[in-house]
Amino acid sequence: MSKSQNPTQDEHYVPRVYLKGFSSDGKNIHFYDFRNDFATIRPVPIRSIFFEKNLYEARNSDNEIIYTNHVEKVLHRLETKYSTYLKRLQHKIIIPDNYRTNYLLDGDELAFWIAYTTIQLLRTPRVLSTAKDFIKEHLSETIGEAKAENIALSYCMPFFSELNEDSVTAFNTFVKPFLSMNVEIGIIEGDEVLLTADYPVYVESPNWGVEEYRKVIFPLTSKICLFFYGMEEKALHKHNKLVPITPEMYVDIVKSMAYRCEAFLVSERRFTKKQTKLLKKVKSEMND
Repeated sequence: MSKSQNPTQDEHYVPRVYLKGFSSDGKNIHFYDFRNDFATIRPVPIRSIFFEKNLYEARNSDNEIIYTNHVEKVLHRLETKYSTYLKRLQHKIIIPDNYRTNYLLDGDELAFWIAYTTIQLLRTPRVLSTAKDFIKEHLSETIGEAKAENIALSYCMPFFSELNEDSVTAFNTFVKPFLSMNVEIGIIEGDEVLLTADYPVYVESPNWGVEEYRKVIFPLTSKICLFFYGMEEKALHKHNKLVPITPEMYVDIVKSMAYRCEAFLVSERRFTKKQTKLLKKVKSEMND
C-alpha cells in the first residue's frame, strides 16, 4: 500500500531524526518525567514519544481531513535537509582550526539553522493551540473549531502558499528577531551529554514582537548546542563562532530545557543523580 493510501496519523512535533541525536543506538532514548520527578530505568523507543494524532491535518466543515499529510510531507523534506546540515556541522566541529574561525557557518547554513529553529518553535501543540484560541477569540464568536484550527495551522505552518517577506505568518514574525542576533555553536568536549525536551527550543525574551530575543538555546545533539544572543547578551558573545560548552553553560542548557518542557526531558543515557538533583532544584525554583 502506498503512503498516499496509508497516510501518517502519528505526527511527531519533535522530529524522530532530531531525537536520534540524543540516542546511543538511533532507536531508543532515556526519559525523565519532570512533573513527577521520575526517570525511566530502561530507554523507550523514539517512535513512541512526542506525537499527536493528525496534529497537522486541515479539516472541512464536516470534520473530514483535507490536503492529507500536506504539512507532514513538507516537514519530512525539511527533516531530510536537517540530516544534511547536521552532518556538515558535525564535520566542521572535529577540525581544531575551526575554533579560530570567525565564520563557522556559511550564509546558507546559517539561514537554514535560523529557519529550522523557528519552525521547531512553531510546530508544537502548545503554539498551535494558542494560535487557535486567539483566532476564536478575536476573529469571530461564531467561527467553528475546524476553521479556527485551519487558520492557526496555515498561520503557524506557512506551507500552503508561497512565502515571502511580506507574508503575514507566524514564521515571518518569529524569524525576524533571529536575523540580527549573534550565533554560537557550543560543543561538549568531555564525557557529559546534553539533554533535550518535548519543547526543545528555549526563548528568553521580555515579550514577543521584539527586534531581538535576549537568548535562544536549542540543543541539536547530545554534544552540540545552538545559542543565539541578542539585546544586552549580544555584546558578550562573538558571532558565528565555535565554542566549548563550559560547566556554567551546561547548567544553563539543562535549566532552559526544564523551564521550556511541557512534561518530559530525554537523554541518550540514564539520568544521573547530578542531573536529577539539578532538575529538582529548577522545579523548586519554578514553584516558588
